Amino acid sequence: MVKRNNKGFSLVEVIIAAAVFAILIYPITTALVSATKTGTMSTKKQYAVEKAEEIMEIFKSADVKSAFDATTADDLKACKVEVPNGTKTAAYTFTAESKYDARKIKLPEGSGDADYTSVTYSCKDIAIGTSYEKYPTCTVEINDAAYQVMKKGYILKDKDASNMDEMFKKTNGDSKFQKIDTGGTGTVRNLDSSKYAVIVGATYNSAAELNNLDNLAYQYFLDDKVSLIRNYDVLSSQYDSGADIFDADAFSKNTTIQITKDKVTNIYTVTCNVEYTDTTKISAIKTAYEAKNADDRSLNTYRPSTQYGEGVVYKQQFKDELPVIYFLYIPAIYNGRFNDTNTEYYGKYNLTDTITVDNTDISDEMADIYIFQSSRDIKDSYNDVIVKQLAEKFNVKRDAEGYPVDESNVRIPNKKFIDSIRYSNSNSNIKMEDVKVNLKLMGTTPSQKVALAKNLDIYANFNFDSSSEYTVKSMSEDDSDDVYMYEITVTLTDSKGNKTTVTGTRGK
Repeated sequence: MVKRNNKGFSLVEVIIAAAVFAILIYPITTALVSATKTGTMSTKKQYAVEKAEEIMEIFKSADVKSAFDATTADDLKACKVEVPNGTKTAAYTFTAESKYDARKIKLPEGSGDADYTSVTYSCKDIAIGTSYEKYPTCTVEINDAAYQVMKKGYILKDKDASNMDEMFKKTNGDSKFQKIDTGGTGTVRNLDSSKYAVIVGATYNSAAELNNLDNLAYQYFLDDKVSLIRNYDVLSSQYDSGADIFDADAFSKNTTIQITKDKVTNIYTVTCNVEYTDTTKISAIKTAYEAKNADDRSLNTYRPSTQYGEGVVYKQQFKDELPVIYFLYIPAIYNGRFNDTNTEYYGKYNLTDTITVDNTDISDEMADIYIFQSSRDIKDSYNDVIVKQLAEKFNVKRDAEGYPVDESNVRIPNKKFIDSIRYSNSNSNIKMEDVKVNLKLMGTTPSQKVALAKNLDIYANFNFDSSSEYTVKSMSEDDSDDVYMYEITVTLTDSKGNKTTVTGTRGK
């Protein structure tokens, strides 16, 4: 008979087993708890960083200059910036709480000091994350150190660096550090529309077919030429029968950008003038067509009529500071048509289009001009400047910050808005790859032109003709993006005192 042992575990054995299990499970449990805690903290940190970056973006386009100009405590507290809250149903109000003046940065090469200002905005109880955890305080500190240094002629890299080699941008030129013209303070893209001259009238005109001045000029010349050929029966009959007798003709456009300054009022005036000249291949009417009248005008010249006067398509005044000029330019297209199968005549670009810059009245000041041949090629860094003024010019519905919005008050993306008003001819959008444009300076002698060129920085997104009197720089050579106006630091502090800080710059 088999004898069975039904004896169970003793209490000692159970205790020992439990102890061993506890020892083995502790590291696993600790790791799981730690991983969960780390994941929660990481998610919380990410939410805080995203919120700080959102606040940063709002401040990059907000009106902060008023806080820097404040002279009293009440003026300062009146400066506010609205930021959407975590639920997206309202906004947080950031109020300017403090302002510190006359902080100094020692400049290199014995150039003295640059005094700058720092302004701090604050807001309480910012809700963050899916659970909308409250962060008791959030501060936004803004300083204009880089701008003040730039006005002294240098480019600041890091105002808190321990030595000048790390503080200022290096250069390979005559100076050890990057230097810029002190007259070029307008190159700072601070989103202040009063600092920019955006010229679109040389291409667009609300009264013109498809907003195209070329179509107006072509019709003007066509009317004059048809009137002249009525004196010739054969030519008149050919035209009436539908013959394209003017297809060998072509017109060109001369655009002049003029900058003047009233030395008494310190007001700058930027003007853009456009004049078309037509050339006919029909010898029977050529002499009469080009003959000058008592006012030294001929039938083959055309200046569009605008609110500013004959041929003046843009005119704007700027107080105290020379504006940066943005010029949206399209070369003249004969007949407003384009046909790849017959490029000898249809849609042929004119090789004599010119842009003339007249800076004789401000020859001792640095002028910056950016020329865009097609709105489709405008870089993102320039879009904010251009879009706001286009929206204002064409009386488009805008939000509080001046950006165009649709009927539902939703902001229209910059590229979509620019594309909606881009240059079109009668049959199709025009490609610009093959055009040749000449840039001229207003001086009458070579020495005068050289002197005027010294205080000009002209950039373009296309190649000018090699015979131009000024070597236009590529947009890639524009280093004004290296200069910014404000440095912004956003700091979020949670209920335990942990801080999340994001830094950035405004004006790039």
